[in-house]
Amino acid sequence: VECMVVKDIVTQQMAMQSGQGHVMSLQDGKTLSEMKKLGFNIIQYPAGTSLLVPDSNNPDSVFADIRVRQAINYAIDKKAVADATGYGYMFPSSQLPPLGNPARNTAIPDNSYDLGKAKDLLTQAGHSTGFKTRLITWSYDVNYALVVQQQLAKVGIECNLENLDNLKFIDLWMNGGEGGLLCLSQSFGPNFAGAFKSQF
Repeated sequence: VECMVVKDIVTQQMAMQSGQGHVMSLQDGKTLSEMKKLGFNIIQYPAGTSLLVPDSNNPDSVFADIRVRQAINYAIDKKAVADATGYGYMFPSSQLPPLGNPARNTAIPDNSYDLGKAKDLLTQAGHSTGFKTRLITWSYDVNYALVVQQQLAKVGIECNLENLDNLKFIDLWMNGGEGGLLCLSQSFGPNFAGAFKSQF
């Protein structure tokens, strides 16, 4: 098995179409839809796109306050994000275990969207007018990040979108960094416990 790392999604598609590759791994609904239309067989497995806070353990960070993190959760309409960016391959979820996985807690609502709660929590945390932060992503999740940026703006959280080179993004993901939110896709195989460990 020869593994090719191709940075650009369009280049990946062209490589597959020209026969340079036999299997392509991706989590982009638009590209999945395009590849299916071209006649490629799509094999789906559970994956998710999440926002991670790399510096929530920093007491000086705005994200150190759990109310801010909860406000962000309420401010994002997960169904709207899935509908806008998933091309039929995404579903809303408020937890990492995918649908059908025994680790999934069915009591947790999949879409906890509530702008009123989000604003109340931000006010309680001392950010009634919102705040500015970084929204850091990589090529795979730019469309998702753009929708999240628009939704967070509704509660006064102004995000400066940064699309990093994949290697820089992975370094920040693995080693942490100062300030902002990381927007990334995460995939989970049948062994959820093993996949969970690999992600965190």
